[in-house]
Amino acid sequence: GKVIHVQTEGDPLTDIAVSIVASNGTTPFLPAVESGGAVDTTSPAVAASSVYYVIFSAGQFGFDPADGGYEGIIRLE
Repeated sequence: GKVIHVQTEGDPLTDIAVSIVASNGTTPFLPAVESGGAVDTTSPAVAASSVYYVIFSAGQFGFDPADGGYEGIIRLE
């Protein structure tokens, strides 16, 4: 019954995409989520004995390296 809850915060102009992949590093568990700014998303239920990777990458809605930084927050809830 646990889920992975991922949030970003910081400069609202920094567009970040977040995805979660399975232990093989390529199979999408939660496809890329982006909103043109901060992200707040929750995965489907995760298996206790599995490994998942959370990937932060540049978003497609006008990411500019001049925009400020952001922080990624990952919680297992």
